[in-house]
Amino acid sequence: MTYLPSGAQWTHPRFRQAAEHPRGVHGKEKTDTPRALQARAAILPARLPYTFQEEERVRISRIVWPIVATASLLLTAVPAAAANPLFGSITGPGPAPSSPLSPAVPLAPPETPAAERPVTPPVGEESPVAQTRAQIVIDRARSQLGVTYAWGGGNIHGPTRGIRDGGVADRHGDYNKIGFDCSGLLVYAFAGAGVFLPRTSGDIFRAGTHVPLAQRKPGDVLFYGPGGRHHAALYIGNGMVVESPHSGATVRIAPINWSGIQPVAVRFV
Repeated sequence: MTYLPSGAQWTHPRFRQAAEHPRGVHGKEKTDTPRALQARAAILPARLPYTFQEEERVRISRIVWPIVATASLLLTAVPAAAANPLFGSITGPGPAPSSPLSPAVPLAPPETPAAERPVTPPVGEESPVAQTRAQIVIDRARSQLGVTYAWGGGNIHGPTRGIRDGGVADRHGDYNKIGFDCSGLLVYAFAGAGVFLPRTSGDIFRAGTHVPLAQRKPGDVLFYGPGGRHHAALYIGNGMVVESPHSGATVRIAPINWSGIQPVAVRFV
C-alpha cells in the first residue's frame, strides 16, 4: 500500500480514479449512480482548496517572474554601461572627462588694441584725404590735355558737342566740335572725386568755399571777370593752371593769368 500525506491522496491519479469510479474503471456500475455521486461529493471539498492555491501560485508567478527577469537584466546592464566611456559615470556627479580637442590651458582673450588718437594735420596743412581728392581732380583734368575747346561742351562723362552762342563760338564752328569749354572741363574733373559742380562758371563761383587768393592750394579754382562769369581755371600748384581757355584753342597747362583774376580762390576738395 502506498502512503500519501493527508490531503494529497485526493490528487493522486489512482485515488482520484477510485473516487470517481467506486467499482473500478472497468466496473459495471455507472458513475452517475447515487453511490458514485456521493463519493465524488466527498472529495470535492478536499480538491477545491488545492486547486485554488495552485491557480493563485500560477497567477503570482506570471506577475513576479517578468519583474525578476527585468531586474536581472538591469543588474547585468549597469556594470556594462559603467565600463563603457560613451555613457560616462553613473555613480554620481564628478569632473567631466577631458576632451582631446580641448586645450589643457584656457586661451587668453585677444588683446584689444588701444584706441588710436586721430591725427590732426597742423594748421595750414591739408589732410591726406583732401590731398588725394585734389590730386584725383588734377589728374582727371590733365588727362584731357589737347582736347578741342567747344563752347558749351563737356559733362561728367567727358567732352561733348558744343552749342551755338551767336557770336565768337559760332564763327569758330564750336557747335560742330567735340570738346570742353572752361566750366565743362571743371565739371568733368571734379566728378572723378565725387563732387558734382553746376554747369556754368558763374554758378561754380558761388557754390564753393572762398579763400584768399594768396592761400590757394592745388585743386582750388581761379576765376576771372565779375562774379567769375568770364573764365575759370584749375590751379595745380607752382603758379600753374589747367584750363580750356577759348574758341580755337585746346585744353592746356599754363601759368596763372593775373589780368582780371578774382581776389579769391574757390575750394571744393
